[in-house]
Amino acid sequence: MNNFSVLQCQEVVVPVYSCMRERNLCNFMKSSFLAMIVLFVIYTVIGCFGYLTFGSHVAHNVMKMYDAEDPFVMVGVGALIIKMIATYPILALCGRDAAAGIYAELRGLKPAEFETTEKVRRYMVATIWFTSSLLLAVITESIGVVIKYLGSVASANIFIYPGICLMQVVLKKDPDMKYRKSLYLVIYAIFITGIGAFCFGVVLFEAILDQSVDVRINLCHLGANTTTHA
Repeated sequence: MNNFSVLQCQEVVVPVYSCMRERNLCNFMKSSFLAMIVLFVIYTVIGCFGYLTFGSHVAHNVMKMYDAEDPFVMVGVGALIIKMIATYPILALCGRDAAAGIYAELRGLKPAEFETTEKVRRYMVATIWFTSSLLLAVITESIGVVIKYLGSVASANIFIYPGICLMQVVLKKDPDMKYRKSLYLVIYAIFITGIGAFCFGVVLFEAILDQSVDVRINLCHLGANTTTHA
C-alpha cells in the first residue's frame, strides 16, 4: 500500500498544482509539506499500533492482521476503498493526457484537429483504461507480483525521468553551456539518471530472481485469534 501511495503522489503533482487557486512554488511547497506531515503522522501511528499488537509477526499490510468482522476494521477497509475511488480518476487523467499526446504526435494532428476529436478520444481512452485495469485486477493472482516490479518503475519516476527533464531544460536555456551553473546541473542530471538506471536494473533483476510465493490471506474470513499466532 505504501508503494502505491508513493507512486500516486508523483503522478498527481501536475493536476494538483493546476487546481491551486494561487499557483506558485511557495504555496505548492507549503501544501506538499503539510500533506507529508499528515501522512507521516498517520503512517507512524498505524505502524506503532501494528507492532504493539502483533510484534514481529506483523504483515507488510497491517489491515490483513485484523479481524474483518470488527466494525472498526470495516471502517478502515471502507476508507481504503474511498481513497482508491478518489485517486483513480486523477491517475486516469494523467494517463489519458499522456496517451492523447502520443496519439497526436504519431498522427501529426494540428491543434484544431486535436480539439475536434477530443471528446471521442476521451471516451475511448477512459473505456480502454478502465477495462484493461479491471481485467488485470481480475487476472492477477496476487498484488505482490505487481509490487515486485513496481519498485523498478519507481526508480525511473524518481531519478531517471527527472534527470532527463532537468538536462533538457538546461540545454534548452543554455545550449552552448556558457554558464558554469548549467554545467553543474547537467552533471547532476547525468548523475541522478545513472543512479536511477542502476536502481532500476538491481530491483528488476532481484524481482526476476525472486521466485517466492506470497502468502495470501483472505481478509473476509480472517479471525483475530488466528492472526496473532500465525
